[in-house]
Amino acid sequence: MISDETFGKKEHILKSREFRAVYKKGRSFKKGGFILSVMPNDLACSRMGFSISSANVRRACIRNRIRRSFREVYRKNKQIFKPAFDMVV
Repeated sequence: MISDETFGKKEHILKSREFRAVYKKGRSFKKGGFILSVMPNDLACSRMGFSISSANVRRACIRNRIRRSFREVYRKNKQIFKPAFDMVV
């Protein structure tokens, strides 16, 4: 059984130059303590990246828990996101 709720490698933003491109060329939206940066890409699918600052969240285990929570929310709800965008939280 193949699930549509996967979060494969092709959907990740992993390289620092890709993060920088989204920060520099994309639009940013701020709500509470979170910032979402969005930029169109030339791919068939959307990609998501997560950046949790150690200055804001000191403990690595808590940063990882936040990152896992964001991944799960994206994985479960990715059908509501428009395709062909790079997003960084």
